[in-house]
Amino acid sequence: MQDWTMRLTHVIDHAAREAGMREIVTRWADGSETRTNWAGIRGDALKMAQALQALGIKKGDRVASLAMNHSRHLVSW
Repeated sequence: MQDWTMRLTHVIDHAAREAGMREIVTRWADGSETRTNWAGIRGDALKMAQALQALGIKKGDRVASLAMNHSRHLVSW
């Protein structure tokens, strides 16, 4: 049993720490694929958080996203 709150940020941190090099494959509608790993997802999520902060978005502000189920959308969560 985990000793932390089940939030997606914690799940991504845990996955990056425990299985950072495990591959994540996104298959696009045109049949092409993009490959990354949990460490890459975490790094991209941190970059997105910094970009949102630079735009003046603060903790507690609401941000909407609309995307297909792929690695880029996972980063935005």
